[in-house]
Amino acid sequence: MKVSWSESESEVSQEDSSSSDDDDQHVAFVDSVQPVSDESDFESNDLSHESLGRKYDCLFKETLSLKEESLKLEANNHELQHEIIILKETKKELSDKFVSLEKEFVALVSIRSNLENQVNVLKESNIGFQNSNKQLLGELNEAKSKVISMTIGASKIDKMWTMGKLHGDKGGHGFNHFDSTSSSSTTRFVKSKTPTIATLDAQQVVKKPKFVPTCHRCGLTGHIRPVCHMYKKDKTRKLSSKSKRNPRSLQDQVDHLLNEVTKIAKLVSLKMSSHIVPKSTWVAKGHTKCLVVLNAFVASNTNSWYFDSGCSKHMSGDKSVFSSLNPFDGGTVTFGGGHKSQVVGKGTVCIPGLPELKNVRCVEGLTSNLISVSHLCDDGVIEVRFSKHGCKIIGKSGNEIASTARSRDNCYCIDGVNDAKEVVGNNVVNKTSVLWHQRLGHVNF
Repeated sequence: MKVSWSESESEVSQEDSSSSDDDDQHVAFVDSVQPVSDESDFESNDLSHESLGRKYDCLFKETLSLKEESLKLEANNHELQHEIIILKETKKELSDKFVSLEKEFVALVSIRSNLENQVNVLKESNIGFQNSNKQLLGELNEAKSKVISMTIGASKIDKMWTMGKLHGDKGGHGFNHFDSTSSSSTTRFVKSKTPTIATLDAQQVVKKPKFVPTCHRCGLTGHIRPVCHMYKKDKTRKLSSKSKRNPRSLQDQVDHLLNEVTKIAKLVSLKMSSHIVPKSTWVAKGHTKCLVVLNAFVASNTNSWYFDSGCSKHMSGDKSVFSSLNPFDGGTVTFGGGHKSQVVGKGTVCIPGLPELKNVRCVEGLTSNLISVSHLCDDGVIEVRFSKHGCKIIGKSGNEIASTARSRDNCYCIDGVNDAKEVVGNNVVNKTSVLWHQRLGHVNF
């Protein structure tokens, strides 16, 4: 007996296998049944059935392993596709970066060219400065040689000063001090002769004025330059500076030589006397002090109310402006200068054009009346507009209920005087010219 799929069923099964995914799980077994002829045939059939079963088992296992491998390959395929997408995105980003880097490279190349041009210009200017420096050094050397040729050595100057005589000393060759009282005014020339040692009596000896040396360094009398302490200090300072630093430049040497020349000229011009010329000093003739008086031309008005956006409450120091006032301990109020005042009460105030101000604090010592903008908005005002020229107050209906101009002291204030009260005052007009004359202190004005 043989069992098999019919042709129609096999065709249908093939179509189903192509359309569905579960057909790979169906396995068709084909077997044949024949009548037993003898024992040998039966044994051979048994062997064939066992071998076929083993083969089918092996095939089934291989199909399962192939299925697992196909699933793994599909998963790997999905991962590779995902990696391909990521690589495409990175490629796009890298291409964008490459374009931006190319633009930056072009900009850097242009900057480099500009810098090279600037460097060339600076090199040319540097060459010009070097040439001018060489020219100036040549001129400086010429000036130095001229100054050296015009100056006199210190040793020669010391020798000249030691050879000098005091003022009034007329001693010389052939001059007799005792014969100077003769009445003859004629000049007699005496021939030179060998020096003779004359012995004079003690009465005939006349004391000559003592020679007082003058220092050529500090200009003081009583010592000479080699023993002057200032000269020694300068000498040690010069030696230490030469050991610590490089030799001075040509300009410094020229300046030093010029200073020495001026010192020598001053020393030559000094008179060899111990008379000290008094120096003129400035002495104050009096102790008059000039004081400045600042006048405030805007007097404080108790009826004016100032709009203050930084004030926490409505405040006033005048009890007469309150329509109703109740005692209230509200603590203290700190002013800008650090001064504190006590709150003694609170009440209501009626100002024409504004809503009734409630919970107004009465503060001792407060000279101005302050309206808190935040509490004014809580009392029925929608908006308070501040501008360069003035202040406008907008009510609930959107209409302007009050406005005020900007005062001379750069404040926004509104007059709180009631129409029923009478105010009497004097009008004072300050002209600008008068104020300037008063400020500058013109006495004859």
